[in-house]
Amino acid sequence: MDERQGDTHRTAHGLDLRVTTPRGVAVTRVGYAEPLDSVDQLRAATVALTNQARALTGL
Repeated sequence: MDERQGDTHRTAHGLDLRVTTPRGVAVTRVGYAEPLDSVDQLRAATVALTNQARALTGL
């Protein structure tokens, strides 16, 4: 699976990703733990998602 952030749209509720799989391209949202109230929370929320993904995949 190829995950590209180039065409992502960050919202208060999650990170939208365009994902390429053997079946084709799909768009999916990875939700933040809580909705963001300000842009200042964006980096920390995205880092938290990254750390969670790494823990789940063992990377």
